[in-house]
Amino acid sequence: MKSDSIRLAWAGALIGVLALSAFAAAGSAPPRPPEDAAAVIATVPAASSRQEAGPPGGQAGDFEEEGGDAVPVMAQPTDRARFRVALRVEAPLPEERLFLCDRSGNPLEQIAPDRDGDAQLGPIPPGVYGIWRGSTELGSFRLLENAALAEAAGLLRSDGKLLFLPALRNAEPKNEN
Repeated sequence: MKSDSIRLAWAGALIGVLALSAFAAAGSAPPRPPEDAAAVIATVPAASSRQEAGPPGGQAGDFEEEGGDAVPVMAQPTDRARFRVALRVEAPLPEERLFLCDRSGNPLEQIAPDRDGDAQLGPIPPGVYGIWRGSTELGSFRLLENAALAEAAGLLRSDGKLLFLPALRNAEPKNEN
C-alpha cells in the first residue's frame, strides 16, 4: 500500500506540473476576444458612376446598390450601446432622397420610408445626428444614452421616443452651408 501511495503522489505532482506549465503557456499567448464580441460586419455598397447632389462628405450615389456589388467590411467592435430610432415622414415623396448624417454632415445611411412614411434609423450610438435631403440639412437631433431623443431642431420634431418630419412639399429649410 505504501508503494501505491507514492505512485499516487507522483501522479498528483505530475498533473500539478502540467497544469502550471499550461497556465504559464496560456499567459504568454495573446488573449482571444470572447465569442460574443465578434467583429461587426458592415456592408458598404460600391460607388455608383452616377453623380448626384448629396450630403456633404459624400455623394448620394455612394449609397446605391446596383447589381448587389456590396463589399463586406470589418468594423471594430464597440462597447457603446447602439439604438434604433423610429422616424415618421408625414408625407413621403417617392423620389425624395433622405440621409442620416453624423454631426459633421457625413452620410451614415440612406433613409427609405415605407408607404406609410415609417423608417428605422440605425443602430447608432448616442450622439448628435442630422437628417439631410440632398445637400440641405432638414434638421438635427440628439440620441441620449438611455435611447431617448432630445434637442430636435430644424424641421424635426420629437416626443422623446419618435422623430417626426413634416411634409416636405412646402417645407424649405435654410441651407447652413
